[in-house]
Amino acid sequence: MLGVKRQTLWLYLNEKSTPGADVLKRACQLLDMTLRFREQDFGPEAFGPPKRTEIRVPEQMSLFQALEKLTSKQLETRVVGWVGDYFELKVRIKSTA
Repeated sequence: MLGVKRQTLWLYLNEKSTPGADVLKRACQLLDMTLRFREQDFGPEAFGPPKRTEIRVPEQMSLFQALEKLTSKQLETRVVGWVGDYFELKVRIKSTA
């Protein structure tokens, strides 16, 4: 119901970790409860309006279209070695997704 893994819930219950605001807000909404901290009550409304989640529709691109959208932050290059008159270049491309 809270959207956390069983291990995460175990950490919360055993005081090894503290839930974030989004988990606390869901708990307040689902369980119709209010949290009290330092003489202050916090209900679901204390955590602000719901986050807007942007739905990204996958886009099928050709290789050349994909290469045109690359930024320098996504590229990592390294010269591996020389073979005759040529050098070998290793290129790593980090995905944006």
